Amino acid sequence: MEKKSDKKLSDILQAARRRFAKQGLSKTTMNEIAEDLGTSKAALYYYFKDKEQIYREVVASEQQQFIELIQGLLERKLPLAEKLKIYADHRFTSFRDLVNLSKLSFDSLFRFRPVIQDLMKEFKKKELVLIEKILEQGIASGEARNIDKRFYAELFASSMAGLRLGSLRKSESDKDPSPASLKNQRAQMLTLAELFSNGISRKRSRV
Repeated sequence: MEKKSDKKLSDILQAARRRFAKQGLSKTTMNEIAEDLGTSKAALYYYFKDKEQIYREVVASEQQQFIELIQGLLERKLPLAEKLKIYADHRFTSFRDLVNLSKLSFDSLFRFRPVIQDLMKEFKKKELVLIEKILEQGIASGEARNIDKRFYAELFASSMAGLRLGSLRKSESDKDPSPASLKNQRAQMLTLAELFSNGISRKRSRV
């Protein structure tokens, strides 16, 4: 019986994710999710009290996938610069998916924030720990200077967040960002990672 419940829960989250990605949180209804599943709205309410709770679970699942990706990255023997660039690439994909999932604009990002505020706060803590571990590995390998890991982890995370919000502002007038626009956003985040790794490198060049 437990396995059947887990399967049903997974099916609900997958159907909800598709619906959120198609039309966003604000326009999605419980009826539509139920219809996509071929079930009743009452059956949906057995698992979730409202669509906001479903949305939270979908976002939590996305966040967990990202955390697991980076935990796997920590186990790989790669140069510090490469790890930071891979991290930036995964972070770009994660944010792009969240924007698509919510059909977010700059204003709606803050309107929907209360729905997942505690999730984002907890995710930020985990993100900082992961970045610190990447930096710690770089220091241990001799690639990076003996820096204050927490300070630089916060600096890196905040800089990445600034780029993400900037790209969201820029794309507000374009509801469906072009491939060129997305490519540029990704390139900016990868360049930031490269500049950051150069800045903390033991072998950085003096100008």
